[in-house]
Amino acid sequence: PGAGVRVDGVVEAPGGTVRIGDAATARATVTGTVSARGAGGTARGGLITVEAKDAVTLTSTAKLDASGAAGGGTVLVGTTGAGRQQRMAARTAVEAGATVTADATASGDGGTVVVNSAESTTMLGALSARGGAAGGNGGFIEISGMSALTINGQADTRAPAGRDGTVVIDPVNIEVVGALGAPVAPDANQATPLPTQITAATNPADGATLFVLNSDINGFAGGTLRLDATNNVTISAPIAMTGATAGLTIVAGQAVALNAAISVPGAAATPGAITITANSITSSAAGTISAATAGGIVSLRGNTINLGAAITAGGTVELGPRTAGATFALSLSAANALVAPAITVGRTGLGDRSGWTPSTGGALGEVTATSAITLPAITTPANGTLSVFGGSIALDGAVIASGGTVNLTASSGDITQTAAASLTADTLTANASASGANVALGTADTANQVSTLGASGAGGAFTLITGAALNVANAVTAGGTLSLQTPGLTTTAAGVLTGANVVLRADAMDIGGRVAAPNGEINLRVNSAGQVIVLGRNSAGGDPSGIYLSGDELALLGDNGAGSPAA
Repeated sequence: PGAGVRVDGVVEAPGGTVRIGDAATARATVTGTVSARGAGGTARGGLITVEAKDAVTLTSTAKLDASGAAGGGTVLVGTTGAGRQQRMAARTAVEAGATVTADATASGDGGTVVVNSAESTTMLGALSARGGAAGGNGGFIEISGMSALTINGQADTRAPAGRDGTVVIDPVNIEVVGALGAPVAPDANQATPLPTQITAATNPADGATLFVLNSDINGFAGGTLRLDATNNVTISAPIAMTGATAGLTIVAGQAVALNAAISVPGAAATPGAITITANSITSSAAGTISAATAGGIVSLRGNTINLGAAITAGGTVELGPRTAGATFALSLSAANALVAPAITVGRTGLGDRSGWTPSTGGALGEVTATSAITLPAITTPANGTLSVFGGSIALDGAVIASGGTVNLTASSGDITQTAAASLTADTLTANASASGANVALGTADTANQVSTLGASGAGGAFTLITGAALNVANAVTAGGTLSLQTPGLTTTAAGVLTGANVVLRADAMDIGGRVAAPNGEINLRVNSAGQVIVLGRNSAGGDPSGIYLSGDELALLGDNGAGSPAA
């Protein structure tokens, strides 16, 4: 027990398991070749582990291979698995020239390679978990050190015939910089850096921050690069990834500060994605975020999000809490700071949703806000869609979706707007489903400009006041009074209006759907002082100011909610 283990020759276990050292081993060193390659055209690679208590070293001549025709296997160096909750060697070193491979060599997914330590990791070699040339996706590579970490090597999860994989770097703190404060040992694998090159180093004077070169992130072409820090991530130099399939995920246990721009290009078949998760996300005026290719996604998951710069996406921008029960606060640099065909506030579920369980909790998956949300002024691009989710929702500024759609969904409380707020949209849906929850949109003025009301409802009262002529295209239901105020009201056959009482205020009404107030009252009023109600269509001509109802229309207005006239 406690003795060292050294492998200088060749060790082979086709498709099987090779374990070098264990928890009681003091030091484990590999200078030779260790193979657990899958045997045959339908086999996956096996498992290789190199474990020790004090130090694990792969020298410059070491070659570890767990590849297989049908899929890569798993290689663990200095650790018992992915993430931070593992048994690790105090120090782990992969020297320049060493290779660790878990590729699919024909058709299959790349495997898993993990290099980690409890105190200090140096990774100068070449790690690979590639997808098969004939099919399959890239695999997973994690490089970490719980304290000190130096990286100047390759991490390749590309997939020529599938989706590129993921490379994770997860120390305590991360800062992306334009130059390292101190040089790191050279990478001897390539005279010219490959597009899978990563260079990073901790500064002993700083303690626990890993400084990562932005130039390596910019040129990274190995799939999604995930920067996962126990505490904080700071972007101090611009990131402009160039790989057509590149994606960027940033996860922090505490805060992310964007002091420089981030962009990913994406491609038609693989839109770029930027996913940022932290308790607090802050951007300065220089911290723009862009995934502008059609279908591109920007997903920010933070309980507090303060944006000092614009976000642009070719598909969706989503901003929501990290955890569903947390208070969610959002501030924007300008009303038009979010530029995307679809904008979602209060729910996140796109971006990076890898099946790998991150070492920093609450990073992935779908989260919907359950707390109160105060929505600042937001202007979508023309014909855009804004969807807002929360326990309750309060509009606190001008919300503008010209030619587009606004969807408001409150799970436990009311949907309201302050006196200074306004709402402009071609189509609105508003749903406050909890018992007694109200929708109250509009004041005595005509600040709101809503043209179409889609499927909506409230457990309590539902009120919409709009300065535009309103078409009700879908059912609207209220547990309390249903009140609509507009210059002109049109309802289609599907636009059924149901409430304990129904109040319709308009100068012109064309009722095409049922209006029901079982055991209550239907109240028709003019919208403008001095006006008269024009109800129905004056098909015979003559005085336009009057009530013109066919027998069918009269039945609709007196409907008891069951499709027949009230007694």
